[in-house]
Amino acid sequence: MGAKKPNLLFIFADSLRYQSVGFNGDTAANTPNMDMLAQCSTVMENCFSNHPLASPYFASLITGKYSTSTGIVCNSLGINPKQRTIAHILSENGYNTEFIGRWSLNPKNDCFIPCGESRLGFNSYFASFEYKNGYNRPCYALDEKEKITADKYEPELQTDLAIERIEENAKSKTPFALFLSYPTPGINLSKKNVPEKNLALFNDTEFPLPKNYDSVNDPYADRQARASKGCRKKLNEQKKLYYAAVNNIDDNIGRIMQCAVETGIDDNTIIVFTSNGGEMFGSHGRIGKNVFFDEAVRVPFIIRYSNKLALGKNESCFGSVDIMPTLLGLMGLEIPSFVQGKDKSAYLISGKSDSKGQLLMSTGPADYFAPSKEWRAYRTKEFTYAVYKADNEELLFDNLNDPCQNVNLIYDKNYIDIGKRIKDEMYSEMASINDEFENNAYYKKNWIKNKTVVAQLK
Repeated sequence: MGAKKPNLLFIFADSLRYQSVGFNGDTAANTPNMDMLAQCSTVMENCFSNHPLASPYFASLITGKYSTSTGIVCNSLGINPKQRTIAHILSENGYNTEFIGRWSLNPKNDCFIPCGESRLGFNSYFASFEYKNGYNRPCYALDEKEKITADKYEPELQTDLAIERIEENAKSKTPFALFLSYPTPGINLSKKNVPEKNLALFNDTEFPLPKNYDSVNDPYADRQARASKGCRKKLNEQKKLYYAAVNNIDDNIGRIMQCAVETGIDDNTIIVFTSNGGEMFGSHGRIGKNVFFDEAVRVPFIIRYSNKLALGKNESCFGSVDIMPTLLGLMGLEIPSFVQGKDKSAYLISGKSDSKGQLLMSTGPADYFAPSKEWRAYRTKEFTYAVYKADNEELLFDNLNDPCQNVNLIYDKNYIDIGKRIKDEMYSEMASINDEFENNAYYKKNWIKNKTVVAQLK
């Protein structure tokens, strides 16, 4: 009998940016458990959310396809239920497939997702949480419409459920894949929805304005990315709450890792921790994450697989579309032909890095349909090229020498050849996935009915 197939434990946060964890150098962060996990793992130094919004990210995560192929071009849309996902592949290969968290592909934003094709292959256990601003009295549903309510902080309850599932799966000879989606740190936090024990660590912390802070709103920002005067006055308070929520996630990561060790699954489990995008906090005159600047698109990514991966930082540019094929590669499973991301498992194993960049995109505003805010970008290790659809405004940043991305080099004669090369790489990648840079009204008209993607799958 061959060795048992590896388990998968995939954990991701909402709006946790690369810059705000200790293992990436933030001295203000309090993330000892993440830092410890990073020390015995591979850390993807250049990991990016190809479309930094919750629903588009999750669709790409589980399909290995870009938003222009899934049709999830903004938040609060339902994916085509015929869409194949990593959960289908794993289920067909003998895995228990499980999900805990907020199911961001439900247009009703309700917590009940009926058994069947709407769960996209997550057939073994499904705990979907209700969408609401507060986290102190969460509701979730399992296989019945009846909501289950608990007097507990939502990420801690989700961790409780994850630990129960790990303990149960550890008793079985059947491999499992558990996806755990935390709703925090998120944005629009208040003292009511961050635990006092975590907030107390930051009560005396003063967060300076970022070096690329702009007191004028970015003219390309949609209404959800524009910061009001009141919002700007509360940036320091918001950061305290944000870092407290990150610290709470760290506490829960510690609990999960302890459970993995105590149950004995850690030696044969691929463990991933990452995020669906970042947060601008006033940088470049924006809040939120629906933009190509590093504060929004660059995310932490830790992957641990016993002694099978090269430890330390890997410099490869790695995107959310690459996660599915890379995980399947590590698990020795065939990668479906529809997948558009790249299998980078060989680089994780060898410790070497590749030179290919990442196509980044926004197909319009975060939560509504309106043209003129679309952009495309291409991020290499060294440079970011971006262009807005509305007026063809182009930008080019030298990320190594200008990490705040303050200086647009697109018209600098010393960078003309570099800009052209990266621009050509971007459009080549777009052509390979049939991305025609449509505005999001196109998708509303041709792809979507009743807030659900009904177009033929690409």
